[in-house]
Parts: sequence; structure tokens; C-alpha cells
Amino acid sequence: EDEEEEEVEEHQHPRSQGISTAFIQLLPVLVLVVVSVLTQLIVMDPPYSLFYKPSLGHVIARETQNMRVPYFVDRNFDNEYKGSSLRDIENTIEKEYIDYIQTSCWKEKQQKADLTNLARLYRDERLRQKAESLKLDSCDKLAHLIGLQQAAGH
Repeated sequence: EDEEEEEVEEHQHPRSQGISTAFIQLLPVLVLVVVSVLTQLIVMDPPYSLFYKPSLGHVIARETQNMRVPYFVDRNFDNEYKGSSLRDIENTIEKEYIDYIQTSCWKEKQQKADLTNLARLYRDERLRQKAESLKLDSCDKLAHLIGLQQAAGH
């Protein structure tokens, strides 16, 4: 009987050791998952949007005082942001807007260059004219914003 008990213990012991080893190996993954979930819960949407977003409550149109950049906020924005906190958030909005306009300008230039190259490749006059007539609205806005920044002495 004693031999049978020892055999049973020997068979159970490696198994429980294997489970604890597996748990220890999975622990870093579990920690990452928990931290990730907590981070998602803590991260809040910004109190503004460059675009009208009813799903976030950003339905009230505003403009930054410095560069007149349009943005949208929720109904509580005026109560929460005044003075220096308003200036700080408007500076952030202006930087974000400039980044957005720079990216849009780059895309417009890329599109124009692609069309021009296609027109050249296929010797297509209609495509060439279309490429030439493409407006670079974001690039124009960007030039205007840079002018505003320089005028303001930033």
C-alpha cells in the first residue's frame, strides 16, 4: 500500500509543478493584458475634436483665439476651460490642426504627382490637364497658417 501511495504522489507532483511553471510563464502576459485594459479605461477622449462628432458630444463649434482654427466641444467645455487652461488646450488644438493640414497637403501633392506621372507615362493630355488643375487646398491653408504663425511671432 505504501508503494502505491508513493507512486500516486510522484505522478501528481510533476503535474502540479507543470501547472505552476505554466502559470509563471503566463504571468507577464496576464500582467500586460490587465495593464492594457486598465489603460483603456483610464484614457479619456479629449474634450475637443477638429470635426463635428455627436457620438462624443462635440457639437458646439468654436475657434481658437490665436489662429482662428475651428473645433468642436461638448456643452460643459466653457465651465471646465478658462484662462490659461483654455490657452493651453487651444495651443494643442492648433498644433494638432497644423499636423492634420500638413498630412493632407502631403497627400494632395502625392496625388497630383501620381496623376502627372500617369499622364506622362500614357502621354494622356486629359490626365495632364486634370493633374495641373488639381487644387492643393490643404497646402494653401498650411501656407496661410504659417503666415499667421510668423505674424504672431511664434
